[in-house]
Amino acid sequence: MLPYSRQTIRLGHHVYRKTAPTGCRYYAGHNINATPESAVLLNLKNEVKVAMKAKDKLRLSVVKDILAQVLNASKTKQPIQSDPQVYALLRSSIAKREDSAKSFRAHDRLDLAEIEESEVEVLRSYIPQQMEERDIQAVVLDVVNSIGASQKDLGKVLKALSTKLDESVAPKALQAKIVKEILGSGSSKSVPQTPHE
Repeated sequence: MLPYSRQTIRLGHHVYRKTAPTGCRYYAGHNINATPESAVLLNLKNEVKVAMKAKDKLRLSVVKDILAQVLNASKTKQPIQSDPQVYALLRSSIAKREDSAKSFRAHDRLDLAEIEESEVEVLRSYIPQQMEERDIQAVVLDVVNSIGASQKDLGKVLKALSTKLDESVAPKALQAKIVKEILGSGSSKSVPQTPHE
């Protein structure tokens, strides 16, 4: 069953409403307020064309929904422009669909639950696997060097990393651990060697 453009489902006292944008008028040209650094957002815009050519209605609906949210955010004081922000939106969208799927299953609406779960899989395909620790170390070293951080600058480094590393691929706890190790060792010239198992 393919996603619908607009449908309201009443189950007892619960009302479920799903809306997916139709048409492509929002995605032609440069209406979305993206920065050059937002490679993920640019990729999603390209995915609209790919999905249309492949006649992949499910993927097309999901990607358009994400881009519509980005467009709406661009009109506020909190636009979605960076990769970490796009990843955060993807994670939020996944969580909402997972909650909807659970509700539908609880009311024996398996067909609707399967739609939500299929959309979750599409969204997950745009979130990369977790970064290798060595790669995170390289980014941390770059930040430490660029701001000339010392042992007292843990918070400053972590704040700078928030714009360079997304927690979905580089967990905050791991970032903090690596920053502490690098600042504690006073090493800012090379990536520490990862112990071999």
